Parts: sequence; C-alpha cells; structure tokens
Amino acid sequence: MRKHLFWPLLLIGLAGLVAGFYWVRRQPNKAPTDEILRTGAVVRGDLVISVSTSGTVSMRRVSRVVPTTTAKVARVLVSLQQRVVEGQILGTLDDVDLLRTIEQAEIAVRQAELALDVAQRSTDSEQVRLAELTVSTAAEALELARIGTETARVDAETLIVQAQRQREQAYIRYRDAPDGDEKSRAQTAFEQSETQEHIARLNADLTRASADAQYKAALLNLVQAQNALDTLRKPPDEDTIEQRALDVEQARLRLQQAKRALRDAELIAPHSGLVASIDASEGAVLRAGQQAFTIVDDSAIYVDATIDEIDIGAVEVGQEATLVPDAYPDVTLAGVVESIAPASTNVGGLVAYRVRIELLPTEEARLLDGMAVGAQIITEVLGDRTLVPSWAVRRDQETYETYCLTVREEGLQRTTVEIGRSNELYAEVTNGLTVGDTVALVAQERSFFDAAPQGGPPWANQ
Repeated sequence: MRKHLFWPLLLIGLAGLVAGFYWVRRQPNKAPTDEILRTGAVVRGDLVISVSTSGTVSMRRVSRVVPTTTAKVARVLVSLQQRVVEGQILGTLDDVDLLRTIEQAEIAVRQAELALDVAQRSTDSEQVRLAELTVSTAAEALELARIGTETARVDAETLIVQAQRQREQAYIRYRDAPDGDEKSRAQTAFEQSETQEHIARLNADLTRASADAQYKAALLNLVQAQNALDTLRKPPDEDTIEQRALDVEQARLRLQQAKRALRDAELIAPHSGLVASIDASEGAVLRAGQQAFTIVDDSAIYVDATIDEIDIGAVEVGQEATLVPDAYPDVTLAGVVESIAPASTNVGGLVAYRVRIELLPTEEARLLDGMAVGAQIITEVLGDRTLVPSWAVRRDQETYETYCLTVREEGLQRTTVEIGRSNELYAEVTNGLTVGDTVALVAQERSFFDAAPQGGPPWANQ
C-alpha cells in the first residue's frame, strides 16, 4: 500500500514546487528593506568624460655617451645625479697613443705630397744635361773598370807564374842537396815555396774578384744613370700622378680621423640634463662603442601610453589629462596630450595606438624614466548636468528597467530613471530624479529561485 502512495505523493510535491516558483517570479518588485550600505545625493554639476589608459614615464631625451676609439680612461669628472650642461666634459681618455698616431699620420701626408710633387714636376734642360753628364761619367768609369779587370787578370797570372818558378827552383835545390843539415834546410825552403805558391793563387783570385766587383758596380751605375736620363726625357705619367693624388687624399683622411679621435678623447655631454649612469672608471680600458655615461634630459617629461582603437577616436592633441604614478598613489599630476601615433601597434592581439602625454611642471613627485603611470584623458566635459553616483544605478534583469533606490520618509523606494552619459564616478540622469534626492545601496538577500543579480550599472549588462 505504501508503495502505491509514494509516486502520487512525489508528483504532487513536484507540482507544488513548480507552482511556488512561478508564483514567486510573478510577484511585483518591491523596494527591499535590507540594510543600507551607503547613501549619496543627486547633484548638479559637470560630467567629465575621459579615456582611461596606463603607460610609462619617458624623458625628453636619453643619450648614451660612447668613445669612438679604444683607450684607457684618464679622468671621470662628474658624479651620479649631477646636473650637466651641453658641451660639458664628462671624462677624458688617455691621449698618448692618439698623439703618436697623429704624428705618424702627419708624416704620411708629407711623404704623399712629396711623391705627388715629384710625379708632377716637369723636366728642365739643366736636369737633362746633368743626367747626360752622369751617364757619360758612368760610361768612362765602366771602361776604366774593364781595363782594371784585364790588368788584374794579367797581374794575377804573373804572381802565380813567379810563385811556380820559385817552387820549382826550391825543389831542384832540395833534390840535389846532400843528406844532412843542408838537405833539411832545402826541404824546409821547398815547403815554404809551396805555401807561397798557394798564397799567390789566393791573392790572384782575390784580385780578379775585386776587379770583377768593381766592373759590375760600374755597370750598375751606368744602367741606373741611363734609366734616370730616360725617365727625365719622358713626359709626366698621368696615371702615376692620379695615383699619387689619391695617396695624398687618403693620407689626409687618416690625419683627420686621428685628430677627430683626439678630440673624442674628451667625452662630452650631448645635451643638458642629469648624469643617470657612469660606466667608466679611471684606469679602465673603454672599447670603441662601449657605453661610458648616460645623460637624461628631464627638461620635458612624458608618459607614453597605448589606447584601444575603440577609444582613440575621442582622443585629440591638446586634451588635458590627469595622471597618477604607481609610486605616488596619493599624487595627481596634470598633463596634455602631445602627440598621437599615426600607425597602429598590436597589444595582446588588439589594435592600439601610442599616445604621448606631456606632464606639466610639478614638484609633487620625483619621476624617473620607466615609472608606471595611470592616466585619464579628458575627452569631453558636459556642463551643468544632473548627476547620480554610478554605484546607485541598477538594472532589472527581467524587464531591463534602469532604476535607483531612493530614500523617502516611508522608506526605500524603487525609482525608474533614464541615464545618459556616464563615467566611473557619476552618471547623467535625464529623467526620474531631481537634485537633492538621496539614493542608497543596500545589501539585498536573494532566494534560491532569484539567483540572477538584481541590477547593476547600466553599462555592465549591455
């Protein structure tokens, strides 16, 4: 029997549950009587419309000072955070090697200019006459050397013949001498004569070699004199002159580079600003292109931000902006839109545009390059409007009716309103509320069947 009653009772219970749900959903909306969390007034004022963004601080200029040549650091003349002016010497490099390079380059220029002058110089008759005289003298010297060679050959042969005869005579005396002391003396004399013959042959060879060397030297002098004469008789070679001119130009360029390197031995501030970093130390070697100093021009400070393509149409150059640095959350700074990039950039897959905001001079915060900053760019100001706090505007999820809870003598009352433009703080009321009305935010309790939120800012659920 109980089994037969179970299913009918279950169906009756479910039917009652569904009927109760529909009955609750059809009940008219009534003003809640929950605890009031906050209240606010409807006021009359200006509604500021702005575009929110964030960016980083950047200075007008950030320059890195680097040497153009490798050298030791002689002196560092500034300190961190020191303010410098354009053209001020920040440090110097050791110039000993640089001065030596300039001297070598100057010598090379003089040599190149001399070679060019020789190539361009035209030959006069006096030079030709002297060259002809030199050739004639060299020819006479060559003839004398030839005669000297013949004479040396005859003299050498005479010396050898005399030494041979003396040796033969000494041999005959040795052969015919009786045994004993006389034989021994004759043998000694013979041996000495052989030695003298050998010496005579060596002297003869030396005499002939010396004469031959003098002849070859005389011949070489004649050839050189003749070549010099032939060169003088030739007109200047245009190709040679052009090559010498190029050598002069190249040597002068090297001299200019050496002088420029000497000037660059003084590391100069490219503009006024603060010394942000010092990467050079006295005695250390700096390579060409290696960073030595960083100079930050803080005469103008900017915030570089990106704005989505949806909002960029409302942003214009010259619009005012308010900025709050992350490092100084209690400080609000003023700025002006300085430029808008004509080309887009991709930020996380979204199209955006870079906007530069110039900060107005201030002493409220010490801004450093790269700091994060939040910004509000004021795109429009709606004057003299009826305003209600944005948190008070709610939307019914069933009827999509926009309303506010107003505080009346009899309690909270739900008031339908029409909303115009809005910002993060206020919304413009075009109908439904008057200046002086008080609106409230309450902690509403929702039943299991009323899980959907009872409203929210009108832009939250569109």
